[in-house]
Amino acid sequence: MRRNGVKRSEAIRGLVAKSHARVRWMAARANSSSWSSMAGTTDVESPLHPDGGGYVMDISVGTPGKRFRAIADTGSDLVWVQSEPCTGCSGGTIFDPRQSSTFREMDCSSQLCTELPGSCEPGSSACSYSYEYGSGETEGEFARDTISLGTTSGGSQKFPSFAVGCGMVNSGFDGVDGLVGLGQGPVSLTSQLSAAIDSKFSYCLVDINSQSESSPLLFGPSAALHGTGIQSTKITPPSDTYPTYYLLTVNGIAVAGQTMGSPGTTIIDSGTTLTYVPSGVYGRVLSRMESMVTLPRVDGSSMGLDLCYDRSSNRNYKFPALTIRLAGATMTPPSSNYFLVVDDSGDTVCLAMGSAGGLPVSIIGNVMQQGYHILYDRGSSELSFVQAKCESL
Repeated sequence: MRRNGVKRSEAIRGLVAKSHARVRWMAARANSSSWSSMAGTTDVESPLHPDGGGYVMDISVGTPGKRFRAIADTGSDLVWVQSEPCTGCSGGTIFDPRQSSTFREMDCSSQLCTELPGSCEPGSSACSYSYEYGSGETEGEFARDTISLGTTSGGSQKFPSFAVGCGMVNSGFDGVDGLVGLGQGPVSLTSQLSAAIDSKFSYCLVDINSQSESSPLLFGPSAALHGTGIQSTKITPPSDTYPTYYLLTVNGIAVAGQTMGSPGTTIIDSGTTLTYVPSGVYGRVLSRMESMVTLPRVDGSSMGLDLCYDRSSNRNYKFPALTIRLAGATMTPPSSNYFLVVDDSGDTVCLAMGSAGGLPVSIIGNVMQQGYHILYDRGSSELSFVQAKCESL
């Protein structure tokens, strides 16, 4: 994982810090308090690439369309791209509403405008917003324009009058052009296009350290899973406390067959890097791993990680099996999903987990999801998954 010459250990330190910050933000939100632009189902997709601890996709905005590299995030709702006049833009592509013939301001009184945090400027009828994330924020104008996504046949599908954020004051999003919220709230991509995509989407995350591999983010009928071993679990319906997140029930986590405890309600999130469980469960996972792994210990505190090992003497070391027991399904990920390579040599690996702290739910982060084709079926409130070669989909 080298971006602009940055060492992997430095990149890991940054993504772990962002992951921890995201959990603190989720905790703060939890402790405070279908619309569609088209009818008929459509097979659309976008390539998904690992980048900076998350995964980015391609989306075009405006007429003529401009292509943006945006974070794909199941843990938020707003779809936005950096826009003129811009403060804190990170380079890359910047949207200029004046250059799009299909751009239209959104009125403050519109239903979708009221779904976003923010306020209308005095004397202005245009909808403005302020949206925070764990490690960044965006402010700007909420408007309507045409967006485009690729199709599975190699073409392009336009979705007119889509509600999109024009991010004019942005921070914490270096190296990307915006973010695509895939959550359950009404302004997300999947909610706005629900009828067009039959309320279905799926992804299969390649190794987060990969510099060249990608896999598709699929919408509509093409999102279906294939092969043997497909399992399913129920998605808890959105609530006032958790209107955005995809919540699952995790009945237990086991290390080498021994149950460490029950995480209970759990968010599955493409935008969080690590997996977080209640402090008691996490402590028992740490103790169990420490008692069983015989490799030399390495201090990972500078990266914000608690349990690290030097595997230079045995790259094929077999770590204890980790099992996640969901309601009606079981995940048995490979050890690369919970012991993350954190240096350029590939010798040092660290447990890609942490304590949920003040967050009253757990999180299955994107590293734990690597190598699984995961289908979100919002129509049936069901999440299905199967192990797959993501780069070959």
